[in-house]
Formats: sequence, structure tokens, C-alpha cells
Amino acid sequence: MAKKRIIAIAIVAIAIVLSGGYGYYLYNKPRATAESTRTDVTTDARTLYGAFEQDEPRANGMYLNKMIEVKGKVQRVDTSAGNMVILLETGGAGNINCSMASLPSPAVLNQEIVVKGTCAGYLLDVNLVDCIIKENQ
Repeated sequence: MAKKRIIAIAIVAIAIVLSGGYGYYLYNKPRATAESTRTDVTTDARTLYGAFEQDEPRANGMYLNKMIEVKGKVQRVDTSAGNMVILLETGGAGNINCSMASLPSPAVLNQEIVVKGTCAGYLLDVNLVDCIIKENQ
């Protein structure tokens, strides 16, 4: 009986140590960035916005939490609050709102650019977060 109890305690102790080690690994794991993550979807601003405007639940399934490259014309650049947000024209009522991961050199208004970021959903605008400017055209 005592032998079974010792084995049970040893198994529980090993499980605790292993789960603690795995938790420590996950806590210290570097965060994925747009530069280091492969692109899931490549599209243009008009198509992306149109998909959300037409059928948001379907568009969520296609784009939400995926790494997206979006090509579009810069409508506005906002640098308030210490971060940069680039708005891409869509030809619709809203825009593609790209929250930049860092402060890149300012994009020129009306310039075609390619932005890469994670789709965070649709709230009047399609929101991309942790974006980088992939290419100026």
C-alpha cells in the first residue's frame, strides 16, 4: 500500500514539474510578428472591405486572426497617441485601418502601398494590427 502511494506521489510530482516547465516555455516564447510570420491571404483594400461589408460572418471565417497582405492607396496617416495608423482607401463607406507595429517613415498620401498585419475584425473599418509596410509602389 505504501509503495503504491509513493508511486502516485512521484507521478503527480513529475506531472507538476512538466506542466510548470511547459508553462514557463509558453510565457517566454517570443511573440510572432508580421515580419516573421508567413502570409495567409493576399488581397487589395477594396476586396477585403467588400467581403466584410457584404457578409461579415463569412469574412470573419476567411480573414479573422490571419496574417494578411493588403494593397491599397493611403488615404490618411494618423500619428496621435504615439503610434501610427494608416488608413487605406476602399471605395466604400469605411477604410482599412492599419495599426503599425512601429513608427515607420511616414507613408505619402495617395501612394499605393502593401501593408502586412493580422486581421482583428470589422467595426465600421476593417482593422489590421501589428502591421508593417511591406512594399511601396
